[in-house]
Amino acid sequence: SDLEASFFIWGQNKGYKRPDLETDKSKVVEFVLERMSEAALEDALRKAWFDDTDAALVTDSPAGVLSATADVDDYNTIDAFWKQLYAIVAVTAARRYTITENANASYATQLALAADRAILMARAMVQNCDKRLKGDKNKIFIWTDTLVDNYQTYLESQGIDKSFERIEDFDSGLTFTGMYFRGIPIYRFDLWDRTIVEDFDSGTAYYQPHRAILTTKANLAIGVDSKSMINTFESWLERKDKKVNLRGSYKLDVKIVKDYMVQVAY
Repeated sequence: SDLEASFFIWGQNKGYKRPDLETDKSKVVEFVLERMSEAALEDALRKAWFDDTDAALVTDSPAGVLSATADVDDYNTIDAFWKQLYAIVAVTAARRYTITENANASYATQLALAADRAILMARAMVQNCDKRLKGDKNKIFIWTDTLVDNYQTYLESQGIDKSFERIEDFDSGLTFTGMYFRGIPIYRFDLWDRTIVEDFDSGTAYYQPHRAILTTKANLAIGVDSKSMINTFESWLERKDKKVNLRGSYKLDVKIVKDYMVQVAY
């Protein structure tokens, strides 16, 4: 009935029957499959960054950092990049720049970054990173949207007109809005922001809403059984239940290759 005013107005004139979406597989099901394929790639990136085999809700005992409404099973399959980065910082505290606003107790005070927070962060990350990372010509920044906006606003306040440009691909088919600090490209990765707001909310504040990494692309290794498997789905109609089923699966794991080749901020 949800489709009465959309697909079936067209489909009924073509002879398609309500109970059988299979007869319109080239239209209805393929439309859904296309949406799922796009979502699957983003979901794989979310898992690659935020999964934690010890994931728990803020309402659990002991309490975790996932929102009370989050699904733990969406997050507990692997130890993702952020879990590994926390472990690196635990061993070598110098690998981290602390963004003090993250520790504030409310959304408003967390999001009220100091006007020069991003540039102070970037400066400290470059100055304090390992010499081998500092000398690597392929190093990049990846920042939350909040930090990119903060940096752009700061540049504008200093009278710098061109503060950003588009950066294509990043080996994922995605487009990023990029900026630079001391010639190092900055990737705005709003998937981090959206994931934190959606699933890392205590009810009064977000869990580390401002984050950044200085590293190289080669140091962020993502392993899959097949790149095409991430967004490949099969579909079939279960006539008894009058339901179209969609199914896909893939294997995924990630690894920070060299601990000294990262500098983080959170």
